[in-house]
Amino acid sequence: MIGRFWYEDTPSVAHISLTLIWHDGEPHGRLKAPAYLCEQLGETFGYREEEAMTLPFALSYAVLLAAISGAKLTLTGDVSVWPDEWGKLYHRSTEPICQVERGARLA
Repeated sequence: MIGRFWYEDTPSVAHISLTLIWHDGEPHGRLKAPAYLCEQLGETFGYREEEAMTLPFALSYAVLLAAISGAKLTLTGDVSVWPDEWGKLYHRSTEPICQVERGARLA
């Protein structure tokens, strides 16, 4: 397990969100930062909103941006993309719920 990550079907616009997607059959992520961070991120980190990145890179980038900015990080999208060996996803609106199974949908 690499950490505890929070999932929400519709993340807050105040959070950095990482949308889990399949892209060309491979796990990828798309980042979206809160509006107040976008300009600063683009200038400092070459941030381009919602560019598809390989999942390990996207997650690393999202964690870095959240750590630097102090914004919360929330995952969203297709939970089947999340590697089981990375640990559990937790639904942000409740306490930890369960191990997410590949292909499962959170209610």
